[in-house]
Amino acid sequence: MIKSLHSFALAAMLAPAPTVQNFIVDPDPTGHTGITDFFKGIKSYFTGEKASSLEKVVDYFTSTTNPSVVNANGDGGGGVFLYVNDGSLTGTWTRHQIGYGVCYEHAAAFKYPGNKYPGIIASCDNRLGLV
Repeated sequence: MIKSLHSFALAAMLAPAPTVQNFIVDPDPTGHTGITDFFKGIKSYFTGEKASSLEKVVDYFTSTTNPSVVNANGDGGGGVFLYVNDGSLTGTWTRHQIGYGVCYEHAAAFKYPGNKYPGIIASCDNRLGLV
């Protein structure tokens, strides 16, 4: 028994590790809101205000085989955004606004029993809601 466990442990240590890949979904997730929020950002920089959070959740929101990304943020006017790709993680990602408000703290995927796809629970505008 001990000999077989040692063989199993050795085989596990020698097995090749999976390759880590990085994908850029949105190079500037808080910079899409226009000139008004650009000036708000400049003002907050000079007044020393802290930047708010940028919550990210990856799950199968629109497909059972291809992951998508949700970003809930409080910068640049805030909001909840769904990013879907063209079928390839290295392909084109399209951004859709699915919620509004200044979001903070944690966002998480939540799937009701019987639903095919999960929704998002996020704290926005001092309210906890399901998007």
